[in-house]
Amino acid sequence: MVALNREGYIAYALDMRGYGATPRDETGWLTPERAASDVAGVLKWIGAREWRKPTVVGWSQGSLVAHLTAQQHPELMNNLVLYGYPRDPAVSTSAAETPASPPREVNTRERAASDFISPNVTSQRVIDSYVEAALTADPVRVDWRNLEQFNALEPSKIVTPTLLIHGERDPLTPAAAQARLFTGLGNADKQWIVLAGADHAALVEDTLPAFVAAVVSFVERPAPRRDAP
Repeated sequence: MVALNREGYIAYALDMRGYGATPRDETGWLTPERAASDVAGVLKWIGAREWRKPTVVGWSQGSLVAHLTAQQHPELMNNLVLYGYPRDPAVSTSAAETPASPPREVNTRERAASDFISPNVTSQRVIDSYVEAALTADPVRVDWRNLEQFNALEPSKIVTPTLLIHGERDPLTPAAAQARLFTGLGNADKQWIVLAGADHAALVEDTLPAFVAAVVSFVERPAPRRDAP
């Protein structure tokens, strides 16, 4: 967010229900539909205050939520950035049984550090700082259910201009799956960028400048040509 501020952009961060200081709803669970609805509400709030519609950036599971939001509410955003998209469009998510009550598992250092895979692009100091911040903000893990709702995701239903980014060494984003997502997008105004040497946490690693440059370049790209009717 600071890096985007330096580029002249206002950046908003959304803690979905159960994350950070945002409380859970009365069920104690978070679902894809609930998350997408909340993102849409925030986008409406931002849209009423800013002079142009926002660019939505989703990371990891947040990129799935961003996709679902873009599919349901394309009118609320100018651009969509999907980073570390961990789903193959060709694979469906099976419905899973969930306990009656959310388990509210305690977060751990191992889980908080699990996104850092490539030691050559992240110093131990950065990892330690990230882990401490994560455990402070989220000492208890958020409980998701109804993940099969992500089966509604269809690349062809994304009509918003889209930037797809993933790290070269990210095990959650195999190139074949990313290719299926990219080629299936429903808007020809799209770009696909691979961050060399990066893994799943490029936006807080040494690859941050490349990540920010990719986002800014996409947002500031020349308007696509529109042929006269």
